[in-house]
Amino acid sequence: MTNPAATPKVVMLMLIMSAILKFRCASSAVNHVVGDSSGWDLSSNISLWSASTTFYVNDSLVFNYTPDHDVIEVVSSDFATCRITSPVSSYDDVNGQTVILLSQPGSRYFICGRPRHCSMGLKLSVQVLYQLDQSNNTSSNHNTAVEGDNHGPYSSHGYSDLSTVSFSRLLLHLGITIIGIMWALCLC
Repeated sequence: MTNPAATPKVVMLMLIMSAILKFRCASSAVNHVVGDSSGWDLSSNISLWSASTTFYVNDSLVFNYTPDHDVIEVVSSDFATCRITSPVSSYDDVNGQTVILLSQPGSRYFICGRPRHCSMGLKLSVQVLYQLDQSNNTSSNHNTAVEGDNHGPYSSHGYSDLSTVSFSRLLLHLGITIIGIMWALCLC
């Protein structure tokens, strides 16, 4: 038989855990794999892909590419002319994967710095929006982004390994579960 005095405590625990999980879900970000399955490659239609994708603050761009490519962040005028002489940031990760956190609203511009690749269409312009409602944020790849090293004035964070992102998500879930169990044990 249950203790009648414990029932309000259990209900309160359930409401608090629900609020914590809702907050965590509402603040979770999306990793957008640039170019979907084709990746950051000349065979991808990057402009079509980006036109059908909405980017929010704390989402990440995941660039998957071969050694034939790199990722250069540039300003708007350099994006239009495919000029790489004054990059905001440069990424040429050995494992061919760069993850960049979209940490604030505004426009961001990325090009491939290899000869003629940008002029052949390997360039990406994104408009990062404030996230007002998580239900508007859709993508086929839902993973939580984490922070990394600061790269340039846009505070973009680059990662060379997506496993860091997944491990941080696992730790977040584990921490919430442990807190919930400890709270439940203290109340009952």
